[in-house]
Amino acid sequence: FHTTFCNELIVSPRILHNSAKRNIIIKIEIRRLQFCDDLNKSLVVLPDAPIIHNSRRGPFLVNESYTSCAYHKVDPEFMDDFKIKLPLALSGQDDSDGNLIALFSVYNISVKGKKKWSLIGAKCDDAEITSPLELLGCGYLPLC
Repeated sequence: FHTTFCNELIVSPRILHNSAKRNIIIKIEIRRLQFCDDLNKSLVVLPDAPIIHNSRRGPFLVNESYTSCAYHKVDPEFMDDFKIKLPLALSGQDDSDGNLIALFSVYNISVKGKKKWSLIGAKCDDAEITSPLELLGCGYLPLC
């Protein structure tokens, strides 16, 4: 018989007001915020291991997770919950580790493809490749 302790944080994005675009998704990542003396700026880096519980198929823990798409809504409401397994000590052991933050990125997703693709993933035309995600904004929440 043994006991382990961990901090778990449940993040529930609910609504996004006054969005200029439709078809919105939110990506959440847990990062470390470090200050670099050489550049005199803050840097955002990935933590050592994935710590977000994956609610979809694939590995149990992941580095990033997405909400479902709020299709054709100007003020989208989300019903997704993210369970995050935080370390016992939220701040780093020394100053070089940095502090944990929750990084939120808001994307507009193109749900109607403008390019034709074959079934094996090769392009059918010679047009350039475009991403279906367009970054609208981002922000972070300090966790310690």
